[in-house]
Amino acid sequence: MNLNYIFGVSKSGKSRYIYQQIKEDLKNTNKNLILIVPEQITYEKERELIDFLDTNGIMKVQILSFTRLEYKILEEVGGIKEKEINDYGKIMLLREIFENNKTSLKVFGRSYKKEGFLKNFNSLLKELKENSVQVEFLEELENKDFEKYGFDRKLEDIKIIYKNLEEKLKNTYLDNEDKKELFIKKINDSDYINNSIIYIDEFNKFSFLQIQMIKELLLTSKELYLTLPLEEKDSVENIEKEEFRISVNTFNNLKEKLEILNPKIKIISLKRKNILKEDINHLERNFFNYFPQKYKSLPENIEIFYGQNPYEEIEMVSDRIVRDLKKYNIKYKDIGILLGDESIYIPIIEKVFKEYDIPFFTDYKKDLIDNSFI
Repeated sequence: MNLNYIFGVSKSGKSRYIYQQIKEDLKNTNKNLILIVPEQITYEKERELIDFLDTNGIMKVQILSFTRLEYKILEEVGGIKEKEINDYGKIMLLREIFENNKTSLKVFGRSYKKEGFLKNFNSLLKELKENSVQVEFLEELENKDFEKYGFDRKLEDIKIIYKNLEEKLKNTYLDNEDKKELFIKKINDSDYINNSIIYIDEFNKFSFLQIQMIKELLLTSKELYLTLPLEEKDSVENIEKEEFRISVNTFNNLKEKLEILNPKIKIISLKRKNILKEDINHLERNFFNYFPQKYKSLPENIEIFYGQNPYEEIEMVSDRIVRDLKKYNIKYKDIGILLGDESIYIPIIEKVFKEYDIPFFTDYKKDLIDNSFI
């Protein structure tokens, strides 16, 4: 079994390397080619790959998320007809569990009636299951000294609710995390995966269950390629750059789980051409550092402006966009905006950009207007 790591910082060509490998494999093999990317960018990656291959479509390559691959394999080998419960069903169960146990809860006896609480509590339980934290583990923590942090009572409540929910789901329904575990067990039975080459791109971290998926995919498939946004020298325990810490921890977790399989490992380290201006390059290198270096000159390509409110900020951005379009002779698709709280800014952008006659595309609504991106 072959495991290929592709390392590189942003814009170093990791996805391009994957596309090139897919192009070569399309010519040289009849294996199933599966590109796994995050759920929200499957359509974008499909368009990129079609453009790279210079073709009108791709029939021999599947571009899937982990969730979609899970569905495809369970449909093949069995398990798709298992009774499922979605988040709304689990929230209804949680409400019933809280009602039945409210007198024994020390912290959350009343909190569950607050708006959004049950949704957030369900997210907490999902994260515990995704990282294989079972009720038994929480029970083992009872002897730990959490009292001085006020965490002991919360932990007790979480354990009670978690245990009751698992008992209600047991042998009756599968939630998303149970379905992932079923998928992991079924991967080896899939003829489709057995005759596949797997490419995993655009991730910087994986949950415990996703790492288990990758482990089984490596065992079952013919070859696996995996990209990570880090430099090879950062893939050691001595982490020099804070911005790579998540990716380094991910790599170390993968090493721990995958190397026991004794695969043939190949590491490809890609270097990015320095296309950034000096001051922007300095900002990129120091933005997430705990001890950033001071830029010694006056920045020429970075500006900061302050608005009294989000509406004023977006108006200033709109004025700047209109000005820069004329000044630099660029197109709308060459401009990007990074936002903090999308729920606040997107409605304002929609209103203000309409007044300025600025077309835009946003991932927030998955909506495309005039094929332009801002």
